[in-house]
Amino acid sequence: MVGRPSLQKGWDYAAEALHLIERDSPQLADRLAMTAVGGLGTWEGPASVYAERVTAGFRRLRRVRFEDAGHLAPAEVEARYAAADVLLHPAVFEPFGLVIVEALGHGCLVVASDTDGPRDLLRPPFGWRVPFAAPRRRAANLAAALERVARLSPEERARGQAAAREACAELGWKGCAAGHLRALEAAALRSSGDAA
Repeated sequence: MVGRPSLQKGWDYAAEALHLIERDSPQLADRLAMTAVGGLGTWEGPASVYAERVTAGFRRLRRVRFEDAGHLAPAEVEARYAAADVLLHPAVFEPFGLVIVEALGHGCLVVASDTDGPRDLLRPPFGWRVPFAAPRRRAANLAAALERVARLSPEERARGQAAAREACAELGWKGCAAGHLRALEAAALRSSGDAA
């Protein structure tokens, strides 16, 4: 996970989901390693109590290996993305999701909440949106999605990674310019049809 440990980012649901995996799928839990980038244990300010509670939840994990990587330089964050298989992004509210785009560029598969930003960015075979409408089901839904992604075959994972990089390329300046051009051309065609 990459981001700031605030209520908006939903990291408490991630911690709870990993505890559910430890309880219900211990063999999978033994294979999981979670890294949090964003200064979870050192967060100060209005979200510090939340960050402390979430940090304690992650530190209580017994089977899933957990690392609080803290605040990292951009090159170090890039290296974490490159080494990761999956970005977990359980945001309760997310208008876009730059960390999702960064992860896709490194071929990371993404498991994220079904909020506005992820809804626009993710689709199988590289991204899965988790239902977040029912707060009491969020952690269980995240755990189920992580288990699904963990069961992907090496071939499915490789196809997803390639699709992630391709999707990220579409989000670059060139892809965005091409998308805008298509929209403008379609609007011009509609407008010329109205004039006839």
